[in-house]
Amino acid sequence: MSQYLVRKGTVDYLYGYDRPLKEYFLTAVSRRGVKHIVGGPAGNGGGGVDLVEAAADLNVPLPEEHIRAALLDTPF
Repeated sequence: MSQYLVRKGTVDYLYGYDRPLKEYFLTAVSRRGVKHIVGGPAGNGGGGVDLVEAAADLNVPLPEEHIRAALLDTPF
């Protein structure tokens, strides 16, 4: 599994690719708790497009190389 962290204000966003599950994930962690946004317990597809769209909606700045890989459904 790859896992990366982006801090935006008081929220930490964990994202990456889970190889055993073959899906991307995005999770928000704050003082309020943990919110699964993409993949796994979030109950949605966990595809690369799902990750990129959710990150864009939340203004989470992902590196360009991760965006390109996710849009091509290539693990990073």
